[in-house]
Amino acid sequence: MVNLPKLVLVPGSGESHSLVDRVRNSLMHDFRLDPELVGIVSTHGQGMGKEKTRRDPLKVGAFGGGGEREIRSGLDLLWNQFANNHVAFVQYSFQPTEELSQIDSLHMEVRGFFRWLKQVPGLPIHRRTLALPYGPYLRSHSVEKYAAQGHIELDALRMIIEDYHNESIDDLMWLDPHSMKGEELARSFGLDVHSLDPFDSAKNIIWAKLGFGREEEDVAHKVTHQMQPFVNRYNDIKGKYDEVIMVCPDAGAERRVETFVGNCRAKKKDMAYILKRRIRDGEVEIQGFKSFSPIQERHIIEMAKSGKKILYILPDDMVSSGGTVDDIAKYIKDIVREHAPDHVDNVRIESWTTHPLCENIGKFNTRTEIDEFVCLDTVVQNPNNISVPITYLPATHILLASALYKSYYHGVEKLVGPDELLKALRPAV
Repeated sequence: MVNLPKLVLVPGSGESHSLVDRVRNSLMHDFRLDPELVGIVSTHGQGMGKEKTRRDPLKVGAFGGGGEREIRSGLDLLWNQFANNHVAFVQYSFQPTEELSQIDSLHMEVRGFFRWLKQVPGLPIHRRTLALPYGPYLRSHSVEKYAAQGHIELDALRMIIEDYHNESIDDLMWLDPHSMKGEELARSFGLDVHSLDPFDSAKNIIWAKLGFGREEEDVAHKVTHQMQPFVNRYNDIKGKYDEVIMVCPDAGAERRVETFVGNCRAKKKDMAYILKRRIRDGEVEIQGFKSFSPIQERHIIEMAKSGKKILYILPDDMVSSGGTVDDIAKYIKDIVREHAPDHVDNVRIESWTTHPLCENIGKFNTRTEIDEFVCLDTVVQNPNNISVPITYLPATHILLASALYKSYYHGVEKLVGPDELLKALRPAV
């Protein structure tokens, strides 16, 4: 039997260590990778003395008061842990809880790690992967549109993708990118991209690509069930309400909401399309519902007057300050307050988003019209800093693990061929 490359997980600084632990556990227990084939290299630098030697452990983190990134180890570790293996750097790219760990400095850490690997002449790396729960600068996607209007904006997203390419990254994986531009740019530079959708349904997942044979359907369903966190939440709570309305907050979210409605097998007639106008950055005006929206103001009034318990869900990719969704919630609740004031308590409005950026905590904590924010754990927030109701769905690790499994599996298959791979990973097959 051939010796397979190992999948070596390397955590970035801060809370990335705990994420890597969960990812490895998922790879072993959910996707059944042999523990001998998936390992972790600690980046705490524990045991590193003052004298720098070839036996030193790996240290990744901030150095000094300015937050400059430090990446170093002895030469033995590089050859013993990384040579001929699949190396995956896993990092929370936005960690508001970590001092000096904002997006730009953490991006420097990414670049630094992969550049550091290239500093060792002749070090053979089977594959280089970058796994990020939240992709940085994905909101920088309208540069060309603004340029046509005579407004020149830094193309930061292209800079980031060029950096990944220049550091010889082979695979890029992230959850729920804000736009497709990042994926298109990455593919144009030759990167394999895995964009993971937590609003997807398990019924759309081809579980054979996750290593499950046709006789393992029950096991496959249990694993893929965990990969649909928002569908699961919908199924768990829909029976508690008389009506569940999906609200599309803007044009950019229409495809997401429409697809999510199908994934949940919800009713298309119970969709509301919001019409809004952007006044300036950070300020919008809610003008009502679009003319084709199945749900109009009269339907909100009718449902409220009937005394029904109604849940309004606003799905989107991220919440920043929470201003827009809170304005939409206020618009809907104001209709109920005016026409059915005795039934306001029967109306509940939740914002469902993948990324809880909450960049301005002060403003975010003033959003009182939304009854609950429901997010994934893609951004590390200090719960003591957030006073509005917020629930985190812990699915980031299994989604990243699924992409890492596929990347590792297909990379090794190209190396040794399908027959040898099956013998090594599934001896009973």
